Amino acid sequence: MPEYWIQAVRYVSPNGPIEVVLAAAYDAGRHSLAAPATLARDTVIHWLKGGVTFYTSHHQNGWHKGVEVKVTEDGRFITTAPNGWVYDNLESLPRF
Repeated sequence: MPEYWIQAVRYVSPNGPIEVVLAAAYDAGRHSLAAPATLARDTVIHWLKGGVTFYTSHHQNGWHKGVEVKVTEDGRFITTAPNGWVYDNLESLPRF
């Protein structure tokens, strides 16, 4: 299944939910990322439910995979499992 790394997020409003994400497909064979694409939150949710995997990512001397992104129990939002690393949280990703 495809794997995408979320590089940045855009919110509906300052305190609202994520509206869209900037995500790049990861090519495991080449150990590289494709050009990032803008994906609506609903698209990410649909793809996650279909088996596509999303991770947060952070840039420090190159892109690094963060923590896995999941759909919330109510099926309306995306979130990360807490792991203690602040830069892995969706809220900590750059905004665009």
